[in-house]
Amino acid sequence: ANLWSISKSIVLPEYSRLSSFDIADRIKGCIYGCALGDSVGLATEFLHKQIAQQYYGHNPNLCPAECEFYPDTHRASFAQGDWTDDTDQLLLGMQCMMFSGGKCTSESFAKALSKWANGGFPELGDNEGIGLGRTTRRVLNYPDYLSKPQEAAVAVWKEGGMIASNGGVMRTAITGLLRFWDLHSVRESTYELCAATHADPRCIGSCMAISTIISLFLRGADRCPNGMEMLEKWSLKEGQDALSSQAKKLGLKEPAIGMMRSDMERYCRSSLIELELEKDIGYTFKAMGAGYYGLRQAFGRPMNESNFRKTITEVAMEGGDGDTNAAVCGAVLGCYLGFRRLPQSWIHSMPYHRWLEERVVRLLAMMGLPEDIE
Repeated sequence: ANLWSISKSIVLPEYSRLSSFDIADRIKGCIYGCALGDSVGLATEFLHKQIAQQYYGHNPNLCPAECEFYPDTHRASFAQGDWTDDTDQLLLGMQCMMFSGGKCTSESFAKALSKWANGGFPELGDNEGIGLGRTTRRVLNYPDYLSKPQEAAVAVWKEGGMIASNGGVMRTAITGLLRFWDLHSVRESTYELCAATHADPRCIGSCMAISTIISLFLRGADRCPNGMEMLEKWSLKEGQDALSSQAKKLGLKEPAIGMMRSDMERYCRSSLIELELEKDIGYTFKAMGAGYYGLRQAFGRPMNESNFRKTITEVAMEGGDGDTNAAVCGAVLGCYLGFRRLPQSWIHSMPYHRWLEERVVRLLAMMGLPEDIE
């Protein structure tokens, strides 16, 4: 069945300081912000910062359809201006949640991920899903993955040296959007979506932190006194609590848990330079840190499209896992700014933006929100 066409309606309660139009604008901004960050960040993915600066210059134009990519086989795998698996997987999560009234389970996502890996989105001309990370691919190919995805993720985590890769945090923003008013539901769906492929406590924690920021934006928490400080503290606490819970579930003990919590706080509060995004590529706290950088720029710069363009370019030009770092940053900043304040020239330069528009409109309609956000 086509999951896009059989979604269940969500009844939206009055749990936000925002108007329904502003909620819709922020939901659309979050999804498009992720896609834009992803497509822009592809320009520098896997490049060292110095190489990115040498090739693109110190004042680069990274508009998705106008930027001449660094020439290699990786970038040649994608159409000019396209997003990568980061956005594809966020949309898979959205499919699953639309089908189940705004909630996600690891099993439903595992089935959607497996189908996508073998065929991509056929309506976009895909033959397979491109760009799967090493951890996700190993979990996907593990025995009984479709019936026991969380068990497979734990097994791969243990066998692979207990690494904390960023394949969960790159797609997590979607769990902060649907049922944003219900933090318990946000926690459950965030855990289920991450744990379907990534079991490490740091992965769970980073996903929880970013999804909490998104849900709080939709509730209008940024309009409270000391909104920035409150958002940072609340989301970090949610993330650290989720980290600790998962660590104990996996049998980890102190001082290991405390060290993970401290590391999480350090990355949350790091400047863009301190994040050193070109090093330790793929670490989940790096991408999370890029999201928190986007949070700080939301409050620290003018509320317009130049803020988004400047911030995403800055993150991408740090190199490393450029698409994931910029996708997480873009989801956070895009949610704050809303769709109307995103660079429309960038949006229209993405080759599949109309396809994306159709799906976002269906989501807004399902939530009973205004659909004509332009």
